[in-house]
Amino acid sequence: MRRSPDLERSLAHTVAWHQSYGLIGENAYPTDRFVRIETTRLVAQGWPYARGEDLDLLADFMGMAAITDEPFDGALGRDPIETARVIGRAASVFHSEERSGLSPYLAALADIWDRSRVGMSRSWCERAAYHYDRWLYAHVHEARGRVRGTPESIDAYLVIRRGSGGMGIVFDFMERVGHFEVPAVAFHSPEIALMRDLTEDISLLTNDLISLPKEEMVGDIDNLVLVRQHELGCSRDEAMRTVAAYTEELIERFLTQQARLPQMCEQIGLSEDECSAVMEYAAAMRWWMGGAIEWYYTSFRYSLEYARTQAATANGHHAWQLNPTR
Repeated sequence: MRRSPDLERSLAHTVAWHQSYGLIGENAYPTDRFVRIETTRLVAQGWPYARGEDLDLLADFMGMAAITDEPFDGALGRDPIETARVIGRAASVFHSEERSGLSPYLAALADIWDRSRVGMSRSWCERAAYHYDRWLYAHVHEARGRVRGTPESIDAYLVIRRGSGGMGIVFDFMERVGHFEVPAVAFHSPEIALMRDLTEDISLLTNDLISLPKEEMVGDIDNLVLVRQHELGCSRDEAMRTVAAYTEELIERFLTQQARLPQMCEQIGLSEDECSAVMEYAAAMRWWMGGAIEWYYTSFRYSLEYARTQAATANGHHAWQLNPTR
């Protein structure tokens, strides 16, 4: 598995960064647990070409996203109204330059957003802000599902899961840390759009297969295996085989679309540099899938031990207490 050579250095950085905002450490998320979930290894594998400050940025985002997701497995994640309130506050960071009076979590989120935008176009920033909104607000609708207690339809599930998985942000970081932007005419092509959709679904459905035992233990029902079992009235094993077979089909479809990219670039008159950006984007999707899927299989985050201890951290740290304290 290829990884960024800056993995260890970036781990030291991101531990210190999270501590500086009070997100991990005493009276916060346990530092040893943070290190064990290895989100820095995830970004070093998912973006193996990232170096230095670029890898630090990825590590800070992914670490923060992981630990601040846990409270939604506790009481907060079963209160859609309160979830909507705190999410609305968080989303405001991406639509304002005001940085005074922020809670530690919102100040950390603002720092990531401000660093992410450096050197990027206005159109990239607008798209990235939308993807942060999509990621955050999906938590509200996951909370509705926990209250309801039965799985969504597959169509509704995919809308929520594609948001909560944060894959739009993942795609934006491919450009940001790769130091390129896909030309708009190619970005909106059916080939590239389909490849994003397929990458998103391959990543999330593989995650669903691996994380199911852990999610059931904490009462989370937003998982395609459970959706298919509910809709088809079949056994758990049959539902898992159905999801696995569908994921294999998606991989074949991704490869078909990737093979069409050179012809697409020629047909729309892209320059050599623009074609290179398109190919880098496609390669970045493959790097992400390979690195992320390996991490899903090996990370402590998807272990039963993690799930057994999740209730304590879900209700015991305070990332979503949004009153200014710094």
